[in-house]
Amino acid sequence: MQFKTENVTDLRPILMQMVQEGKTVEMVDMVLDIIEKLQNETTKLTQMLRWFRQKPYRSSAEIVDYYQSSLFNDDTPADPPKENTIEMPVAKRERTVNGGRKPLPDHLPRQEQILEVDAKDTLCPECDASKVLIGYETSEILDYVPGHFLVQVYKREKRVCKRCETGLVVAPTANKLIDKGIPGIGLMTEILVSKYRDHLPLYRLEERFSRLGVRIARSSMSSWVQIVTEDMLQLIVDRLLEKILTSFLVQGDDTTLRVLDRDHPKNTLLGYFWFYIGDHRYAYVDFTPNRSREGPIRILKTRKQGYLQTDGYAGYDRLYDGREASLTHVGCWMHARRYFYEAYELKDYRAMPILEYIRDLYTIEANHRDCSDTERLTARQSQSRPIIDAIQTWLNTHGDAILPKSRLGKAVIYLRNQWSSLTRFLEDGRLPLDNGEVERAIRPVAVGRKNYLFAGSRRGARNAAGIYSLIATCALNNIPPDQYLRDVLDKIVNHWPASKLDELLPDRWKELHGQNLPPQENIHSS
Repeated sequence: MQFKTENVTDLRPILMQMVQEGKTVEMVDMVLDIIEKLQNETTKLTQMLRWFRQKPYRSSAEIVDYYQSSLFNDDTPADPPKENTIEMPVAKRERTVNGGRKPLPDHLPRQEQILEVDAKDTLCPECDASKVLIGYETSEILDYVPGHFLVQVYKREKRVCKRCETGLVVAPTANKLIDKGIPGIGLMTEILVSKYRDHLPLYRLEERFSRLGVRIARSSMSSWVQIVTEDMLQLIVDRLLEKILTSFLVQGDDTTLRVLDRDHPKNTLLGYFWFYIGDHRYAYVDFTPNRSREGPIRILKTRKQGYLQTDGYAGYDRLYDGREASLTHVGCWMHARRYFYEAYELKDYRAMPILEYIRDLYTIEANHRDCSDTERLTARQSQSRPIIDAIQTWLNTHGDAILPKSRLGKAVIYLRNQWSSLTRFLEDGRLPLDNGEVERAIRPVAVGRKNYLFAGSRRGARNAAGIYSLIATCALNNIPPDQYLRDVLDKIVNHWPASKLDELLPDRWKELHGQNLPPQENIHSS
């Protein structure tokens, strides 16, 4: 007889009826079944309660005390064509109060550059006399060098023939980052790195600049970021995606970011940043307003074949089964381990054997990190495969006895569902055990959203994705992002040819400028 545990209050009349009918055996079976269901539900709720109580105080490092494994012995294996140039943006003049922009503060140091009139224009076309210097057309750019501001003063020569008093000529204007705007390349670099690498919201950056004696409105900085990202850097970001789609291995993962949206009932929506890394060299970040499968499919569907390493998110399935592409899924042991670690944290020590097996897999990988791909594959076949076989034996022996809705039960289900993709690293020495590289690239976003909480608009989130793409790629190639962005923006301002766009990609840029870079230590992600 089927009986729902929530109807316990109705149990007495049913039992009395079964006694009268002489169905004592059926009655005992029913009572035992109800008790088992109640025990399972109690175990599940107890684990959930313990999990949520510990969560605010839990360390993010997933550390296991493997010495406890002696208490839970288990068998282990013996040995384990665009334009010819990149066009400059033309920005609208910023609105100002009281009819004009305030002059830059007098106390700031200034560097003057004299822009001379072309030699052919220094002679009067009427009488061949040399034109006399009568003054300068002056413009100023607010720049920033680490620690202080300075003003770049551009003085354009004005010459005229004194004899004829005609033929006035003025030197050409300097190439500026933003037409009729005041930010210099150094200042723009400082804003980009401070916000997207050092996680400073613009209002804090506004306060910091104010302490240095310069008042820059956050609205102005936001406008500058938009112009520079969309009109200058986006070409490089798009090229990064092209490189990723042709890579041997693509790794992917996602994270959330709140975005202001006036059309949303709550005025904010939960957007997603999708990180993609190709061959450990290129990073691309895409923004979507939700976690629909259309996000990764839109980016990856042109990659018809190849390896894709992700977690078990079902939104990628159409990329594996031939409906959108026929990619080969590579699983992530970091994600698989995490579920068992959560069960271990809840004092379910049945998870310990799997954690030990996974630890041994990573030990083998660490011992062969500097080996060739062929040597690594040989080590995996001889040392890692017995561990994989031991994990499968444990699943077959103990998996069915674990409550599916418990934390450990969910770990077992994930491991079984992802088994073929998790064991794919045994097929090729170039395939990593996990996509931890993507998680390290995501970490700055997780830190940043704790500071600036949300993006101001969907457009702002897309621009942030572009900057994160460049900064993450710099991290993969161990490049200081400030030096990279300063040099690249300078080249673009001075009409870098589109035919040489690949030289602005961080890996190629490092090949050309690496000898001038200071030694770097762990600049990957904070």
